Amino acid sequence: MLIFLYGQDTYRSREELRKIIEEHEKASLNWFNFVRIDAKDNEVEIFEQIRQSANTISMFNEKKLIVIENIFSAPTDIQKNILEFLKNKNTEKDKDVVLIFWAEDADEKSDLFNFLKTKAKCQEFEPLKGIQLRNWIKNYVSEQDGKIETQALDRLIEYIGNDLWRISNEINKLISYKSQISSTKSQTIEVEDIETLVRPEIDLN
Repeated sequence: MLIFLYGQDTYRSREELRKIIEEHEKASLNWFNFVRIDAKDNEVEIFEQIRQSANTISMFNEKKLIVIENIFSAPTDIQKNILEFLKNKNTEKDKDVVLIFWAEDADEKSDLFNFLKTKAKCQEFEPLKGIQLRNWIKNYVSEQDGKIETQALDRLIEYIGNDLWRISNEINKLISYKSQISSTKSQTIEVEDIETLVRPEIDLN
């Protein structure tokens, strides 16, 4: 089985990757073989690592989950070798071996990218904008048992933009701050809280 997660919004793609790993771990009832390979750490030997991990036979018949990160950082000839391996092994139909390709920067002109787009269960994570970003923030605040004013939400986006990594960190900080305030004061995140505790990004241009 092939899964392809890619896009500039690494917060949501990482969250999806984490969920997939947890789901497979629970479903396997501990008969679970997990391998994580990063092309940035070893560009030259990554093909051999993938081949060995996928072909190794386990005496316990355990399912394998192999996560390959940043595959498009590997040299072109290595990517071609990986592509041929995926085609020959018919990995998209192998239920015992799950290969997850995760990438922030994907080479959309490469043959490997086109293969994964057509053969894998594919999800692209583009940066959130507009109402999608606002809804994500509302949902995240709610999941942390907090509340946020509309004006405060607008100011948070104005200060940070759509960097979900930083937004989530700032929301956690704000909710922690509000929980320490006397119960006589509002527990809702307000504009004043954003202006006091959040440092805005400065565009030097």
